[in-house]
Amino acid sequence: MEFVEVEHINSIIDQFVQKKYIHLGGLFYVYQINRFNKKKTRVIQCSDGQLIIFSIEAIIINKEIYDIRLIQEVQMDLSNTLFLRLNPFQLLIKTSAGNCVIQTVNPEEMDVLIEGLMESARSLSINSTTITCAQFYYPSSVILQEN
Repeated sequence: MEFVEVEHINSIIDQFVQKKYIHLGGLFYVYQINRFNKKKTRVIQCSDGQLIIFSIEAIIINKEIYDIRLIQEVQMDLSNTLFLRLNPFQLLIKTSAGNCVIQTVNPEEMDVLIEGLMESARSLSINSTTITCAQFYYPSSVILQEN
């Protein structure tokens, strides 16, 4: 396995992201490092409430970044979404101000956190039909589910 500093890969990919999505605003990301190449998942919240989730792969040859390519991209409307499960460990939560925060928890605590969020929404008299829980699984193919 060829070694390339993770932070260097992150900065190169972030430059790629900024060029492609410079007009969008807030950038949130989580990453997963594979054995033979570098795959990153980026989550971008747009000012209009849209969420863009995409995977980028950095191809490493002779300890140099050879290519960066977009693997998959998903656009979602978060206007009626309370939270988004990014992976078994991370949950993106939309705050009352409309911003997004990423909460990292143990897999065992994930269901408890989700139930707590749903209960909070019910206690705030939010119509339960407008609450969606979408899930994004990485690095397998994209599966979006709304409950």
